[in-house]
Amino acid sequence: MGRDSGFVAMHAATAADVVDLCMIPEVKVEMKDVLAHVDRTLAQKGYMVIAVAEGAGQEHVSTGEKDATGHTVYGDIGVFLRDTLNKHLKPSGGRTFYIDPSYIIRSVPINPNDHIYCVRLANDAVHTAMRGYTGVCVGAMHNVISMLPCRIHFRLMDNDGQQALKPLHIFALFLLRSLPTSLRRRVVLPG
Repeated sequence: MGRDSGFVAMHAATAADVVDLCMIPEVKVEMKDVLAHVDRTLAQKGYMVIAVAEGAGQEHVSTGEKDATGHTVYGDIGVFLRDTLNKHLKPSGGRTFYIDPSYIIRSVPINPNDHIYCVRLANDAVHTAMRGYTGVCVGAMHNVISMLPCRIHFRLMDNDGQQALKPLHIFALFLLRSLPTSLRRRVVLPG
């Protein structure tokens, strides 16, 4: 998840208290800046947690290949980051642990809250369609099921399928996770 958009990684990092660096496709980074941030964080805390969206860092791991459907085959940023950090940390006795949660995220059983939420969405989607509404998305806003025109929903994404990051989202992520200025300058917001 996060092939072309860092929405899940960014919001998870913003919500979690343990994430020290979040890498998303919308923000290009140089490894020297990442390594410097890792060094500072490790010196301060002694450990570090990095959340990485699948499509992040493709400037470092791009394969240049296309699959049978014509989509770009992405390199594995997680393995690249693990290997780069292990090489960087080895002289000081450091190491990394790499967890790819893609199957974990998709394979956990639902809990009662998930079930209730999905039933609410399904019922309201069916009732919305039965009332004759088309071109709308049904979702919860402040715990109230609402209908939004699809054009509003899709405007949140740019033409490449990447999320159109709001300055507030990215600013909050940088402030909450104390990301260095060198990484902040690389944010490219859609015009």
